[in-house]
Amino acid sequence: MNITRHAKKRYRERINSDTENIEQEIIDCYEKAVAVYEEGVNGDSKEFLVHENVLFVYTPVTDTIITVIDINFGFSESVNMELCRLQLERVLSLKERLSSEKSKASKVYEKFDKKITVIDGEIDLLQKKLEAIQAKRELILASKTKIFKNVQSTEKEYIAEAKRLVYSTSFRVEELNVKHA
Repeated sequence: MNITRHAKKRYRERINSDTENIEQEIIDCYEKAVAVYEEGVNGDSKEFLVHENVLFVYTPVTDTIITVIDINFGFSESVNMELCRLQLERVLSLKERLSSEKSKASKVYEKFDKKITVIDGEIDLLQKKLEAIQAKRELILASKTKIFKNVQSTEKEYIAEAKRLVYSTSFRVEELNVKHA
C-alpha cells in the first residue's frame, strides 16, 4: 500500500504528531477503518473509510492513501468521538439498507424486464399486422387512383369527341350566320 507525503503530513498535523513509524501507524489505523462511501468510476474512484474520528481517502486503482482527515464537528474530543460513532452507525445502516433495496430492486427489475420483453414481442406482432394492413390500404388506394385516372382519361376523350361533334364546321357556320343577322 502506498501512502502519499500529503497523507503522512496531514496525519502528523491532525492525528498524531508523536509517531516515529508513521507509515505503519497509518496502515494499522487504515486496516481498522470501515468503508463508508465511494465516489467516481473506474480509474478515478475514491473510497472514504472511517476509524473512530479519522477519515481516510483512498484510491483503489493505485492502492494509495491520498489523505487523512480528523473528523471534527467543532465540539470537545469526547463529543466529536460520539458524534462520529453515531454518524458512522447511521451511514452504515443506510448503506446496508441501500444494498438490501438494490438487491430487491434487482429481482423486481428482472421480472419487469421479462414482462417488457413479452410486451415488446406483442408490439412487434402488432407492428407487423399494422404494416400488412397499411400495405392493403396502399393497394386499395393505388387501385382507386388507377380507376380515377381511367375515368379522367375517358372523360377527356369523351369531351374531345363531343366537342368535335358539336362544333362541327356546319355548326360554326350556322353560328356565324346567327351572329351577323
